[in-house]
Amino acid sequence: MAVCGIAAVLLKWQARGEQEMTLAYGIDAQSQASRDLQELLGRMTHRGPDGTFATSRDGIALGMTRLSIVGGMDGQQPIWNEDGTIGLVCNGEIFNHEALRRRLVAQGHRFSTRSDVEVIVHLYELYGEAFVHHLRGIFALILWDDGKQVLLAARDKLGVKPLYYHETTTAVYLASELKALQAVLPELQGDGKGLALYHAYRYTPAPYTPVYGVYKLPPGFLAKVEADHLSTKPYWQPVLPTQAQRAQDKKSPDRRQRRATLRALLREAVAVQMAPGVPSGVLLSGGLDSTALLALQRELGETPTTWTVAFQQPADLVQGAKRQEYDELVEAQTVADHFGVRHHSERIAAKEVWDLLPQIIADLDDPVADPTALPLWFVCRMAKSDGARVVFSGEGLDELFAGYEVYRQVAWLRRLQRIPRAWRLAVLHGLERHALTGSGVIRRSLYPVWAWYRGVSGAFTEAESRELFHSLGSGFHHELESLIDLDPAQGHARQMLDGVTEQEVLTQLLYFDLKSWLPDNTLSKSDRISMAHGLELRVPFLDDPLVDFALQIPTTDKLRGQVGKLLVRQALSGWVPNSVLHRKKAGFPVPLTSWLFGEWKGWVQERLLDPQSVTAPWHQRAAVERLFRAEGPARRRSARLIWTLLTLELWGSQAKSGKSTGGLSGNACVENAAECATIQKQLLCGANVRL
Repeated sequence: MAVCGIAAVLLKWQARGEQEMTLAYGIDAQSQASRDLQELLGRMTHRGPDGTFATSRDGIALGMTRLSIVGGMDGQQPIWNEDGTIGLVCNGEIFNHEALRRRLVAQGHRFSTRSDVEVIVHLYELYGEAFVHHLRGIFALILWDDGKQVLLAARDKLGVKPLYYHETTTAVYLASELKALQAVLPELQGDGKGLALYHAYRYTPAPYTPVYGVYKLPPGFLAKVEADHLSTKPYWQPVLPTQAQRAQDKKSPDRRQRRATLRALLREAVAVQMAPGVPSGVLLSGGLDSTALLALQRELGETPTTWTVAFQQPADLVQGAKRQEYDELVEAQTVADHFGVRHHSERIAAKEVWDLLPQIIADLDDPVADPTALPLWFVCRMAKSDGARVVFSGEGLDELFAGYEVYRQVAWLRRLQRIPRAWRLAVLHGLERHALTGSGVIRRSLYPVWAWYRGVSGAFTEAESRELFHSLGSGFHHELESLIDLDPAQGHARQMLDGVTEQEVLTQLLYFDLKSWLPDNTLSKSDRISMAHGLELRVPFLDDPLVDFALQIPTTDKLRGQVGKLLVRQALSGWVPNSVLHRKKAGFPVPLTSWLFGEWKGWVQERLLDPQSVTAPWHQRAAVERLFRAEGPARRRSARLIWTLLTLELWGSQAKSGKSTGGLSGNACVENAAECATIQKQLLCGANVRL
């Protein structure tokens, strides 16, 4: 296995001769490529504290920073084929490597290490670009073919492992993290479309990032650099059932067989990702997914350690907060006791979260305003201090089997869509005219999914974005009004759902979240936070056969009434206690409302409204102030939006301080009101802005 940070620098020799390249760099171009690679790797030492390895030759520099889980010298990369013409750096693990190795050896291939990723160079020799179709695993890889002078890069199907790239007129740079590529940017600028999408989703969906000129390779994509031309294309797309298959399932449903199949796949998924002989354990919330992981590991004969964190509960809840935001230690301990495993728990004070908040946001690398990043950071810290090298987490079942609460609205949409459209429009107009609740679900029943869905936990709506970015007294208001149809979130969703709009609504929601929310929100924060603590985080429930199965079963096996993950609950019967099987969806809870409207309010408000703040030129001050004036239940949504702004502000400050040369020009504050209005206009339209 190769858990690490990877990077590459490819010089564009064919577009520019060696003499011109040397003039462009001012020194020997190959030497500069090596230096650039070391700079990239130097910003990712947390991903590989156990060593840095690099190779540079003939216009290409490849390297890695390694986190040693098992093995010694076998973990060093780049790895080359027999004659040294095909080289590879890979972050991740290939779960079917033993079967692949046996097949390759039988065909005459010679291996020089026991590394699981060495099979990749030999698969490439056999199959060319199609090698990626033979891999079952989690990976981000960069492969160099010296004979063909071709560079290939790929990410696993669902984006468990990250990969970013940046292209200039003289080189192509690739790295595991966004902050690494900032080292080679001549100037740090915000990407307008990326930032607009961030405000809509609270993360930036691939291929965009908040940084101009830096892109994420989307999950299931292959990038290719040939003859100095960079291109990307998908090598995998989720396969959904056809209309004929859906009709057949309704006629002769074989739920008992599907339940048995799922039971076997869940067991197999956990089995293939076990880490025997390595200190490991489960991040336990006491909910269904993490309990299922623990139950299956115990079924397979392992006795993992478990860890849980909770936040100290304030003496008085602020108005609008919920008491159950604070504590699931009891549930987690009960589960651990049931399975007879060693369990560790910790209560975290708000003051400690506050003190470490800049570090936590910095560790996220690519800003994700998901509050569950906070307990994840602390539970990873606890696991690392307990000696763990590998931790297991239950990501994936919610997106595959409709576990999130947002999916339960589908039943209401079905009922509403039986009512004539004209009647629904009349009711909608009446509700909006009198400012009554209920207009949202009626509006959603009237329009296609791409027009309104912003994922499991979207941030600013189109109307809220308009208020946040508009400068009503600037003279730009009417021009901006005409550009609202260019809402980047709507365009992104329409593109993402292209080809699946004939599927039922629930399938579209799940498809979107599997392709966007899961990789760019959930898996992004999981990768960065675990690697920041020197941990490998594995997600067994995203195993390829399990994903393929989930995509094909009827939606009635996933959501029935208000019960999500229906078939999962049935398949886990006998392994997981009934009290957990029937428990409402839980997770690592965060008391965000009480913090942002309680003890943190003064500082957060001062930070976001400070004219010198990084994000001050991007947002209307009045719109931000209005968020802090929310009362009652409205505070919970306002807290989510404030957290979205605060995460971006702290990330922007980190990006600014981390750029020593050629970075943020001058003062982040824009004093001139007209210039502020121009920046807001650029964000709304998706243009680039100064950080």
